[in-house]
Amino acid sequence: MNEVHGIDLELKMFWERQAATAVKAFNRRNIEAWYVPTRQEALGKVMEMIPEGAVVGTADSLTLVQVGVFAALWQRGKNEVINPFRRDEQGKLVVEGEARTEQMRRVFLSDVYVIGTNAITLDGKLVNSDAMGNRVAPMIFGPKKVIVVVGANKITKNADEARAAAIKEASALDERKAALTRQFANMEQTLSRLKASGDYATSSLSSLISGSKS
Repeated sequence: MNEVHGIDLELKMFWERQAATAVKAFNRRNIEAWYVPTRQEALGKVMEMIPEGAVVGTADSLTLVQVGVFAALWQRGKNEVINPFRRDEQGKLVVEGEARTEQMRRVFLSDVYVIGTNAITLDGKLVNSDAMGNRVAPMIFGPKKVIVVVGANKITKNADEARAAAIKEASALDERKAALTRQFANMEQTLSRLKASGDYATSSLSSLISGSKS
């Protein structure tokens, strides 16, 4: 137990050193940056930077879900939140089609844009890969304030290392999606056989819910 605790402490100290270097680099680029050691403190810092009454735009970000930003904003009830990727309890998009595209456009006019990022570098750069451009574009232009929330595990040495990490992460996601697709296909085949044999009563396939510029 002490050995595990020691490894965790060493890793925490490493991330703190990495974060301190990155924060200084961002500040040199006139981008305000902070490091906080816990999710709770990260949530408090983000909420502190979002004024009541401000229109908040966002895009798809697992980091924001994990930190609890969306839940905290809806619980506070003082901000309009434009989230084209909001899902219901079954994991389905709440808004789809042209209405969803229109929400993506509205994000550009939000007061505050809060988002995650694929990686940051020790010399103060954001590195992103974005299929549609709707996530990255508001970082550059539109909203009055941009808040980027990122875990210390996403700090990389340079842009090349960050891009390599992003490709590796995307490949892992593709593998997981493929595995899930095979899993559901097998489930459907099994249910079909049960129906045909008369041993089938009910079907229930569960959906998996995944998930500054100043």
